[in-house]
Amino acid sequence: MFSFKKLALFVLPAALIFTSCKEEDAPKPNPNPGTQPVNNLPALVLTNVLADTVLQDRNTDPAKADYLVNSNIRIDAKLTLKPGVVIGFAQDARVDLNTTGSLIAKGTAEKKIRFIGQTAQKGFWSGIIIYSAASVNEISHAEILHAGSKAMLDNQKTAVALFENARVSVSNSTVSQSGGFGMYLRDNSIPVTFANNVFSYNQEAPLQVAANHVAVLDEASIYTNNNGRNAVEVRGSLLTGNNEITWPAFTDGTPIRFLATVGIRTGWKLKPGTTIEMAEDKQINIETNGYLNAVGTAAKKIVFTGTVKATGTWNGLVVYTRSALNVLDHVKIQHAGGKALFGGTKAAIGLFGTSATSLEVRNSEISQSGGYGIHVFGNKGVLNADVETVNTFTGNTQGNVYYEI
Repeated sequence: MFSFKKLALFVLPAALIFTSCKEEDAPKPNPNPGTQPVNNLPALVLTNVLADTVLQDRNTDPAKADYLVNSNIRIDAKLTLKPGVVIGFAQDARVDLNTTGSLIAKGTAEKKIRFIGQTAQKGFWSGIIIYSAASVNEISHAEILHAGSKAMLDNQKTAVALFENARVSVSNSTVSQSGGFGMYLRDNSIPVTFANNVFSYNQEAPLQVAANHVAVLDEASIYTNNNGRNAVEVRGSLLTGNNEITWPAFTDGTPIRFLATVGIRTGWKLKPGTTIEMAEDKQINIETNGYLNAVGTAAKKIVFTGTVKATGTWNGLVVYTRSALNVLDHVKIQHAGGKALFGGTKAAIGLFGTSATSLEVRNSEISQSGGYGIHVFGNKGVLNADVETVNTFTGNTQGNVYYEI
């Protein structure tokens, strides 16, 4: 068993490594004063991290591994990676960042930290699974390449997985060439910050998350770059909270794709330009304490559409609450009306009016519903009286608005 306590600037104790440094491997004096020294030390083999450890950049060449992971390892203490560190993983190897451990991997724009396969091919090593809730967990100015070879969490392949209550901040980093997702987040995991990341050439979607994760995702990250599915995927889940939650409109146009029905139990605000895609036969329910405030602009409409672009492929929006903030303005709702929302009636929007509910719809287009555009079910539902004149209804199978009192 090795110890990291005597870790020096470029040398680790022999017990830590599979191959030790020979005297001739030590850095040589720089023959050209004023230029960057070139380090070319042999890679060290890492095993379980049981004591606080700092790993230094051993090689100037960013294509060459400083450290090798040849089998699964766990991190049970604080592991700090210095800028420029490159770790090469053997086939199917993975890292478990356990509850007692933490990871600080902070590179720079000039010296990125790299987690790569020992063979540079998609889906070569398993990935990093995070169980730790440490507030210091951070991955920044890093590259995570070639992971996703084997399922790690919920039978999903992914480069990075977050377990329940796990925390990490990810910024200025690239996740690419995963054999599965770029990142997979359990429902109650916590991406503390998330900014300026790139997801590219991953076999599945860039991310799969729960509804409560979407608000932390930044607009500037790149989610659409030759991934198997260029959409941020949201599992069936509940959006909850004590305050209004605002979802982003991604700059690169990436849609937010609901894989299952989602319930809204807090204020839900969508920015102009947001696109929501719905899987077949799924719906959005505005439930107790929730409201939907989707106010776009003429130039940046908010879009609710089907993943399958055909009449009646998803069920629709269902409103169960009365709130002055239930507003659809400059919105497009397409391809809904798949299955009946109330009383055997299909519609793109359903207002559950057997209890006090309300919705205002203006400057919007409702099209290709498999039933009505809007269905008001019951006499306690309040819809703006001019709804049929201030909106456009096109290609809805049964008509514009149906009041079932």
